[in-house]
Amino acid sequence: MFASQQFELLQNRLIFIEYVPGTGGGQVDQHTMGLGHVILPVTRVQAESFIEIYEALGAIERTIPVSVLRRVKERIYELVRTANPRGALKVVDLNNDTLLQDLEVVVGVGIANPLGQKGYDAISRVDLVDDVLKGTGQLDQMQIVKRVLPRIVTKSTWVPVWRYVKAGIDAGIDVSAPLMKYAEKTLDDFRPRVSHANRPRKSIPYATISEISSSGETMAKALYLIPQLRDSALIPEDLRAYLTRHRAILDDPGQNGIHSQYMKLVSLLDFLEFGR
Repeated sequence: MFASQQFELLQNRLIFIEYVPGTGGGQVDQHTMGLGHVILPVTRVQAESFIEIYEALGAIERTIPVSVLRRVKERIYELVRTANPRGALKVVDLNNDTLLQDLEVVVGVGIANPLGQKGYDAISRVDLVDDVLKGTGQLDQMQIVKRVLPRIVTKSTWVPVWRYVKAGIDAGIDVSAPLMKYAEKTLDDFRPRVSHANRPRKSIPYATISEISSSGETMAKALYLIPQLRDSALIPEDLRAYLTRHRAILDDPGQNGIHSQYMKLVSLLDFLEFGR
């Protein structure tokens, strides 16, 4: 049974609809309901037709639960960032015959492009990292080439540019000179520099990324060693798996000291896939 406090919460909150023929349009009055030892005030509606009831209910503006709003906000944000929602959010013509129940979220015509274009001004180097690690190219590559990379490469040493530059060149767009210059890096640029031209590069006691990963070396040391592996050991799939496992270091302020080296290896991954 309900506690007395719960009964108090129900007072004047319940509406009972009663079908009564011949009421001449219906009537509303206050009524009481006996529940055990408790008398509960309720509203009683008597009607000879339920049409008026449905019309009244239909005139009430429905509110959207906060949990639903949060989910819609997340989807809209994804659209703003990518301009290519890929199933996360649907943008349809209002005259489209698609059944609305078949769509996750529906947004009116003309929203996708303006929001998406504006959103690219806020994309950071970390956003590019996530795009590279996912390997799906969810970001609009043309917008990255035209609006994002020219801004970032002038401020950062390591930026994954090759996927986007290649896409831009293939599409015939004008890639900026500083961006093309940056993309001229070679594999040796990712390796530690040798101070003397005739001095041989030191060998390392590991043959694969997997060996380094399981060696017990510190993260900083592992990130330093991986670029020194022989060319054939730099397998993009292995490097992506390693970097993905340790992606959280970019969100950890305590790891600031190795952020640059991590970004270097993300750029190396992008170079291995699209720069050679």
